[in-house]
Amino acid sequence: MASALVFLTDKSLPAKGMQTRFDATFLTSKKKEWKQLCQGEAVTIKGDIIVEITYKDKIDWPVLLNALGSQFRTQVVPLITKDSKLIEIIPKIEGYPIHPIALNGFDALGDWYAEYVSGLLKVRLK
Repeated sequence: MASALVFLTDKSLPAKGMQTRFDATFLTSKKKEWKQLCQGEAVTIKGDIIVEITYKDKIDWPVLLNALGSQFRTQVVPLITKDSKLIEIIPKIEGYPIHPIALNGFDALGDWYAEYVSGLLKVRLK
């Protein structure tokens, strides 16, 4: 079964951000598959996916997570920074593993941190 990582962020990740290190399809609010998942519909993507949810996105968490969980081994990954507001969102998520990681860890520790996170989340690096 493929993995789905739900990246919770305070703001959108840059185009060349840390998500590009993973061998996964990256879904943002601009993609139709993202909208399908938010409406509770299954998507037809092969392999692992990363779904970016920002602090400002209005998400019906049970609907989104049930759509993902029907197809993917789903994990929630809050990308934390020192000024993160994600503590308001995390209590709304139930029934799925939550693995917070430091967003600046990729810049500070480079490839070692990428391999560590990849092993923790069970998703392949490129």
